[in-house]
Amino acid sequence: MPTNPNEIDLTKAGSIGFVDDAVFLGGANTLSGTGLFNTFVQIQHTGIEQGYNTDAATHQFDEKYSQFDHSLLLANVPIVIGDGSNGTVEGVAYRQFILDINEAGGAINPFLSLDKLQIWQEESRSLSNFTAGSGFAGTHTNGLAFDLDAGIDRWIAVKDLASGSGRSDVQVLIPDSYFINDAAHRYVYLYSQFGVQSGFAADGGFEEWGVTKASGALGTTAALAVHKTASVHGEPGGRGHHLFDQGR
Repeated sequence: MPTNPNEIDLTKAGSIGFVDDAVFLGGANTLSGTGLFNTFVQIQHTGIEQGYNTDAATHQFDEKYSQFDHSLLLANVPIVIGDGSNGTVEGVAYRQFILDINEAGGAINPFLSLDKLQIWQEESRSLSNFTAGSGFAGTHTNGLAFDLDAGIDRWIAVKDLASGSGRSDVQVLIPDSYFINDAAHRYVYLYSQFGVQSGFAADGGFEEWGVTKASGALGTTAALAVHKTASVHGEPGGRGHHLFDQGR
């Protein structure tokens, strides 16, 4: 397994890696189930494979043509709140992406390398003609929210820790502060490349990225914050202020 500090090992359940303030979790809080793991891109090729999500009529790389390959609004990427566990910072809001790899079951080996991961924000949902590190050709927003290789070349060793499709093997938590929330950046494009490292080539089923419908504390369902202003009888002017949070 990787020993270089620029190589992150997520091949064991409960493993944690960091890229600046982003947190990578291997097999922690595994998520599964129809309607929970919502796939937005599937990638499959022997050896090295790469791809990104889009609504474009034709695909550029190794994306599979299916209803599971489509655009993704930033508004549909769930926010989880760090609680100080699993490498998170308490109170920090993270955007959560989940990865399911399919290298077990007849594969030469169960390991795979994640060599590139870039998350771009764009104004349109149907872009094509992408270049890693540069974004989409033409006049587009091309806002780079996250790059695994920012400042240094990194790669991540992953393993099929949760056998079967639709079960996450890796969670990626990117601080919400990395993203711009406006109309010009409303669509999220996730580009990834796998299998470059020797002994970590793709030789199984498709890899898929997804999101959940959950937002709130890490590994929980949605949290609803309610702020109320109440009048308190007897206070000067007949008004007082009481703020509280109610979780659901």
